[in-house]
Amino acid sequence: VIAQALTEKLGQPFVVENRPGAGTVIGAEAVAKAPADGYTLLYSGASTFTVNPVLLKSLPYDPLKSFAPVGLATKTPMVLLVHPSFPAKNVKELVAIVQANPGKHPYGSFGAGTISHFAGEVFIAAAGLKMLHVPYKGSTPLMNDLVGGQLPVSFDTLVVSAPQMRSGK
Repeated sequence: VIAQALTEKLGQPFVVENRPGAGTVIGAEAVAKAPADGYTLLYSGASTFTVNPVLLKSLPYDPLKSFAPVGLATKTPMVLLVHPSFPAKNVKELVAIVQANPGKHPYGSFGAGTISHFAGEVFIAAAGLKMLHVPYKGSTPLMNDLVGGQLPVSFDTLVVSAPQMRSGK
């Protein structure tokens, strides 16, 4: 959607090349190593510049020097998602069920050390819960397992989750 809007606005074709994985490190590295000719842009979430430098010992890019900021494109809220088969129908019920069965209900994120992982850990700490973190390699496999019922709880962005939420999945 953004590439199409940029193409129309600037009269220059924009091609999206998704490079998911490693909490945005793979895509950020590719852009950092690309020629600085103005034809390669990084569209990335917060992990690239805030989380990764704190959590990872070394990065194949410098979050301050490898990129020139262009602007804020979007703000994407995180959401707590529960599969419809899970007996909780609201957060209060979810907390009660997990508290009654500590460590028995896993939650998924779109990767270890990502914003969705932190969202889960903040929720768990605030509610005094014990849950197993299951990191996925991106939102797609995470959403597949949540919708398929292999995972009862997850944290993801509203952008990724909205279609599934609207359809009741």
